[in-house]
Amino acid sequence: MRTPTAQGRRDFPFYNGKPIVINAAQWWWVMAALCVAFVLLVMPWPLQHAPTGRGAQAVLSCAVPLAALTLIDRKAVPALFHRPTLRDVAWMVAIAC
Repeated sequence: MRTPTAQGRRDFPFYNGKPIVINAAQWWWVMAALCVAFVLLVMPWPLQHAPTGRGAQAVLSCAVPLAALTLIDRKAVPALFHRPTLRDVAWMVAIAC
């Protein structure tokens, strides 16, 4: 989806112009996954102070809702993300350093 003022630039969120139909039961599934992800994020973990302890919580809090969305429609998750460009990779490296 492109706007007249932002020609040549990607729109955010990265929407491919093809809406995905989600019924009420599927929305409940996504909302339940969001609740589970929140609980995983805030609950104390046994290895919380280990280097990977907090990272695992952060990854799971993102992965659980994306997995639920993938179970509903496999085309839903790739519609959220675009193929990384060289500029995106440069930003990733700059932020990581």
